[in-house]
Amino acid sequence: MIKLTFASPEAEQKFYSLRDKAEAGNADAQHQLGGMYLLGEVGQPSKILAGEPDFDQAIKWFRLAAEQGHADAQNTLGVRYNRGEGVSQDFAEACRWFSLAEQQGNVSASVNLAMNYLRGLGVPQDVNEALNRFKIAAEAGDKLAQYHLANMYQEGMGVEQDIEAAQHWLTQAAKQGFVPAQSMLGYLCLSHACGDEHRVTGYVWLQRAATAGDPDAIKNFAALQSQLPETVRERAEQILRDIDAQS
Repeated sequence: MIKLTFASPEAEQKFYSLRDKAEAGNADAQHQLGGMYLLGEVGQPSKILAGEPDFDQAIKWFRLAAEQGHADAQNTLGVRYNRGEGVSQDFAEACRWFSLAEQQGNVSASVNLAMNYLRGLGVPQDVNEALNRFKIAAEAGDKLAQYHLANMYQEGMGVEQDIEAAQHWLTQAAKQGFVPAQSMLGYLCLSHACGDEHRVTGYVWLQRAATAGDPDAIKNFAALQSQLPETVRERAEQILRDIDAQS
């Protein structure tokens, strides 16, 4: 029997609460157990000490759950094929699992499939297929879809270029704390500003993304802040202080 090591006492307790259910065929328990191996919460001593996930065990449990129709497991297994983690990289197989999960309404799978359509990985490149999926997922509140949809509006990919629409979707993602969206939104507001309100908004989002460590935001903030009127900087800094006080 392979000796297991756990990352914490809580992980050990969780593992044993899931294992019997997973071995009895409970798909949700199988998916959660796979997640524990993937996150390095449980595994062989050498892997835990090295901080490495046990991909073999993770794939085993994800596959068992996915083959029972567990949508989250299907999406998770698709991601592993997309990245070549624990399996040989196979974009077509990734798309197959994404499609199965998408058919059950899994929004994350739709976003992953959209990304593959956009890049032509495992499916023929099709900007419209990507755009339609991003729209549906964005409207469902998925921040990654909102970010990519905004980028398509900004670049005019599959749609007419629409900076206002790009800013709208970036705002939705930024409000959910998605740092790349905060960075892009800040830059767009400053570079397409039509008044001081836009400049203040841009300053606030760009500074928040820079504080979070986003490299593009750090570079753009340093280049743009000195070009802004003092009144804009003062108003923006006051907003940032208010945000800090509320957090």
